[in-house]
Amino acid sequence: MGAGGSTAGAAGDDEVEFRPRRQRYAGPGTQPVPPGHLRVRVPPGLGPGSEAAFQTPDGRVMRAVIPAGARAGSVFDVRLPPRRDISVSERQEVNDMAARQLSAMAAVRNTLGDVVIDDEAIEGALVVHNFDVEKAVAHLIESGALTQRVANDSGTQLVN
Repeated sequence: MGAGGSTAGAAGDDEVEFRPRRQRYAGPGTQPVPPGHLRVRVPPGLGPGSEAAFQTPDGRVMRAVIPAGARAGSVFDVRLPPRRDISVSERQEVNDMAARQLSAMAAVRNTLGDVVIDDEAIEGALVVHNFDVEKAVAHLIESGALTQRVANDSGTQLVN
C-alpha cells in the first residue's frame, strides 16, 4: 500500500488494487459525502497511516489507509473503485472450470468407494496433480488420508 493511501477491494476471489486521489479527513461528518465516495469511521485504536477495513453498500470488503488528521471515532471519505463486471466469456470459463472440478471430485469419490475423506483433501490432491483423477487417487491412498467404513455384527466402524 502506498503512503498516499490506496484502497484494495475484494469481490469473491477478485482482488483489485486501487489508488484513489488523496483521501481527506472529513471531520466529524460535517460535509456531505461526495458522489462515488463512502464515509468511513476510524476504528478504535487506529490512527493516521493505519489501514482500516470497511464494507461497501454492495457488500465488497475493502481497506483504506487512514489519512493524516483522522483519529479513532472520526470519519474520512474514500473514493470507491467501480465494480468490475466480468464478460460473458470469462463467466463461461469460470463455470466450465467449476464443472470440471466437481466432475473430477465425483470421479475421485467414485473410484475410492466407501471411504470417509474431506472434500478439501480431494481438492488438494486434484490441484497438486493437475486434476488427473488417477494420480489424485494414488496420492490420497499413499498419504493415508482415507478412512474406510467397515461393516460388522456390531454396526459400522471407521478404520484407516
